[in-house]
Amino acid sequence: MTRINTKELAAGMRLAEDVVGSNGRLLMLKDTELDAKHLRILNVWGVSEVEIAGSDSEQDAPARHAPADPEILAASERFALDIFGKAAASGEFAAELLRLTASWFAAKLQNGEPLPPRISPPPALPPAKPPPNLEKMLAKGGKIIACPDVYLRINEALKKPNCSVAHLADIVGKDIGLSAKLLQLVNSPIYGYSMKVDSLLRGITILGFKELSQLVLGLSVFNRFLGIRADVLNVREFLKHGLSCGILARILASHRPDLPEERFFIAGLLHDVGRMAMLTVAPAHLAAAMAKASREGLPLCAVEMEFFGFTHAEAGGALLAQWKLPPELEDPIRHHHEPAAAQDPAGASLLCVADCLATAMRFGFSGSAHLALADNAAWERLGQPLGVLESVMNQAQRQVEGALQSLMG
Repeated sequence: MTRINTKELAAGMRLAEDVVGSNGRLLMLKDTELDAKHLRILNVWGVSEVEIAGSDSEQDAPARHAPADPEILAASERFALDIFGKAAASGEFAAELLRLTASWFAAKLQNGEPLPPRISPPPALPPAKPPPNLEKMLAKGGKIIACPDVYLRINEALKKPNCSVAHLADIVGKDIGLSAKLLQLVNSPIYGYSMKVDSLLRGITILGFKELSQLVLGLSVFNRFLGIRADVLNVREFLKHGLSCGILARILASHRPDLPEERFFIAGLLHDVGRMAMLTVAPAHLAAAMAKASREGLPLCAVEMEFFGFTHAEAGGALLAQWKLPPELEDPIRHHHEPAAAQDPAGASLLCVADCLATAMRFGFSGSAHLALADNAAWERLGQPLGVLESVMNQAQRQVEGALQSLMG
């Protein structure tokens, strides 16, 4: 038998040992003969290598992809460097991420896919009046981005000792849009279930009560944002970035048994909620900040203080505190650009890294064309080798594509 990279697997190969996910879940049994469905499951769960029976060499495995030609590599490196902007590519994490980002776009070019279009800032004129302070922004933004009623009803129901799956399904079922989104999410590659989940009762049973509460919050806010129209920022691209960050955070959390995957999926989904408040309350100031950040090759969060007197991370944390959300959600969102200041630096660092990866891979657009680079300390708090990064990025690509199709069409 031999250990083979999952990229080189083919239908008809037979497993020489059980396959277990990073969270300890048994995925496949020894002696399973692989087919297309099995290969998809291995990809979705981010399994990088498996033991295959009956082969002592890689001579029968499909050939590896040929390296990209020099022109493709040069174009992809220039594109990656533009995303990094003035973020100093110093330290092991930054250097590895830059290398992987360039390889990521080189593979796309090699496959005949064009590079994403260069992001241009919106037209911006100097704002006519000062922006509202944080308190006034929360008061105004809170009317548009309020804590979802269905989330409050779910939490109230969960406090009762006789709470049942049927009662929770009844609450969620009254919101047709939310019900559809919940089932679409459960059936997406994020979860990787081989059988279709076609009822709320079964979906809630699979998710569990606590996970349901958090998903209802995230999906309700996601749906509300979809209805916002703005000239300054493409809201659908903004939501793609949030969804991708959530997926990346969930994958990263799967490598840490002490960090709940669903909580970090929701934290990633909502991590830029403060910027949505800025967009709805002070769009001219946000446009001016975006223009300066783009012009100077800086991440948007680096210039927000100049235009608002606070950052989107501060605004997001304050908004979630106003909603009385638990600290384990509010804290990493408030500190995802300064994780060392968080009550839980490891959780905030995970969200910081997920945001960094989503921007580097150009999954959607948060308003910042350039990377807010996570430092070595943020990566080191996750306690993972740098070799995990490539697997995380590959796993995210598959899950993001499926989730975007499921949730956004």
